[in-house]
Amino acid sequence: MALTAVLTLGCGGGGGDGGGGVVNPPVLTPSTVTFESGNSVNGTVGVALATAVAVVVRASDNRPVPRTTVTFSVSAGTLASTSAQTDDNGRAAVGTWTLGTTTGAQTLTAQAGSANAQLVATAAAGAAARLEIVTPLPASVRAGALISPPPAVRARDQYNNIVNRAGIVVTAILQAGVATLSGTDATTDASGLATFSALTIGGAVSAGVRTIGFTSNGVPAVAATPIALDPGTAATLTLQNVPAIARAGVPIAPGVTVSVTDQFNNPLSRPATTVTVSVAQGGGAVGGGTASTDTDGRATFPSLSIDGIIGTKQLRFAADQVSTTTAAITLFPGDPAQVAVLSQPARAENTVAFTTPVRVVVADRFTNAVGGQSRDVFAALAAGGGSLLSSVAHSDAAGFATFSALRLVGVVGAKTIAYSGPGLASTNGPPIQLDAGPVRLLSIVAGLAPTVTLGVPFPQQPAVQLADTSGNLVQRAGVTVRATLENAIGEMVNDVAASDAQGIALFSQLTILPIGAAPASIRVRFGSGSLASVVTGNITVQLPGANSVARVDYGDPARRLYLVDPGQALPLVAVLRDAGGSLVNGVTPVYSSSNTIAATVLPSGAIVGQSGGSAWVRAFGAGAPAIRDSVYVTVLRDATAPVVYTSRLTPIPVRSGVVSDFDVLLDTRGVPVGAATIIIGLPPELVGGISWAGTNGTIIGFDSRLNALRISYVASAGATGVVNLAHVSLTSGAPQSFVLNREIIITPVEMVSLDLLNLATRSTGANIPLVP
Repeated sequence: MALTAVLTLGCGGGGGDGGGGVVNPPVLTPSTVTFESGNSVNGTVGVALATAVAVVVRASDNRPVPRTTVTFSVSAGTLASTSAQTDDNGRAAVGTWTLGTTTGAQTLTAQAGSANAQLVATAAAGAAARLEIVTPLPASVRAGALISPPPAVRARDQYNNIVNRAGIVVTAILQAGVATLSGTDATTDASGLATFSALTIGGAVSAGVRTIGFTSNGVPAVAATPIALDPGTAATLTLQNVPAIARAGVPIAPGVTVSVTDQFNNPLSRPATTVTVSVAQGGGAVGGGTASTDTDGRATFPSLSIDGIIGTKQLRFAADQVSTTTAAITLFPGDPAQVAVLSQPARAENTVAFTTPVRVVVADRFTNAVGGQSRDVFAALAAGGGSLLSSVAHSDAAGFATFSALRLVGVVGAKTIAYSGPGLASTNGPPIQLDAGPVRLLSIVAGLAPTVTLGVPFPQQPAVQLADTSGNLVQRAGVTVRATLENAIGEMVNDVAASDAQGIALFSQLTILPIGAAPASIRVRFGSGSLASVVTGNITVQLPGANSVARVDYGDPARRLYLVDPGQALPLVAVLRDAGGSLVNGVTPVYSSSNTIAATVLPSGAIVGQSGGSAWVRAFGAGAPAIRDSVYVTVLRDATAPVVYTSRLTPIPVRSGVVSDFDVLLDTRGVPVGAATIIIGLPPELVGGISWAGTNGTIIGFDSRLNALRISYVASAGATGVVNLAHVSLTSGAPQSFVLNREIIITPVEMVSLDLLNLATRSTGANIPLVP
């Protein structure tokens, strides 16, 4: 510096640019101030930043500004110095900055001339110095249950700043009392909060209050307010007074008691715990199945009952998520409460005892039969009107009662019967449809004309309606109604009619024939069975006028014997002729059957087979009943079974010396017949002269005691079609007190198919009638 001064002085005195003097540097003005470490930095409250603070000052042309003063100021904390002079490089260092004690942003400002800059330091909390409880413990908790709301704890540093850093482990500890803690560790989140969401405390309730504290490594513990312990959730159920037997619907006495304790053997006394009962096995339900624990942790069921069908049951007692099951309990019937209906017909006939007896049982309210003493049971009409007969029954030792003769009387329709007994609730059975009963009443719905003519069908044929004793129409087909003379002697022809589906019996060709002197008037009784009838008023009878009928031919005059299948019609018709053989016009043929069960005859003359049997069917002209013709029909028992008949086409006359020949034929009707035995019973008049000849496979013998011809037939390969069994020749002797409807009776006593099926009861023998 001395040398510089000398040089300066030696050169002085001159002026101007070329004088060789010292040139002064230009003056630079600060334009920008820049922190070397940037404009932001992180630090800890109360702690100096790790890097010293320095700035660079530059002019507007970016040249460093040397030897200029920079002043420093802070919003918090302290600096090593508050000003500094820039060096030749424009750098000024202030030293260390010790941050303030409050977390958050702190500012350091550097000022050079009019230029300045700011450094922002983010101050974080320091190390945890103490803990504070943010969410306190409740006053009481349930033993073993999660504490709710879960307690939360956070740390503060020495300056009371919240340490909001994640990962700090906080531990719950028991500071006072005896207990078991679990879920004791919690870790702080980003906000510094440690939440104990799994913390539980367990132990004996009787041990009193406990104190829980919270601590972290190197930080003193903080104590929570003392906490009371309540019983936890149910863990054990202990049953008392469980019976081995019970009665349905009857409260179990003494009442079942359940002691409920938690996992620490604390009785669940507070809060009260609900215990429920259900049927675990055996079906049914329970009554009075809910109770709550008392101050001793016991739940008592004073009205518990098992409801339902008797049998073996098990009960399940449950509290919270815990249950226990009893041993087997045998359930017996309860108290008698009602009459239960076991069986009852859906339909009944008026006045007729039920075809299915009504069975009821004295039962408890679950329909279990209650036995013991006999009880009266009553049946009464609950709906539908009418009356009920035989309506009292008595229960047996098992509680069952049968109404064996119960009958409904009244108009048809739906009826409801109620069953009851002393002290028993009434029970309605399902509706019963009452139908009309047996025919007890008849009414003439199509009356007779006031005048009829002998031998001529009534001009107005009667129709009779069936009804029962209550007046209900008996709409039943096939009921027979017969017409008889009430007050006169005569013969009624076509005197039987069968009811249709509406219960109306319509007569056809009902005709009166004289027996001896003709009556002047008649009354006609229409009857069905022995109990139902109706009688007409007086009907005038007049004699027929003259007509020219001299001969009647019913069907083929050369054939009088016919076979008819059931349900089939034989299309015959009567032809009326005068004495000259000419057809008679204007006269109606009248037809009748001697056995309408076997065969009926239509007004056209066609004969309809009804069922197995035989009948004479006759025809005459109206007004001329003495001139008639008849045919004899045999109706087969079964159209699909064999029939034994003869080649005879006409009846056999019984007059001395008359010879009658015929073949005995077997029509197998498609069934292979392996063997047959036929008995032909002969009237005494025909026994005097008899001969026969058998065909292959037959053996014929005569039993004089029975006046019977026996034909045995065997076909080892099975016979089908029509087989000629024998030829028989008979010579009539003198008639012996001849009686109408005498016949040669043909009976297939044995008829066996090739596969050994017995066909005898289905087979038919066609008899041969005898005539004088």
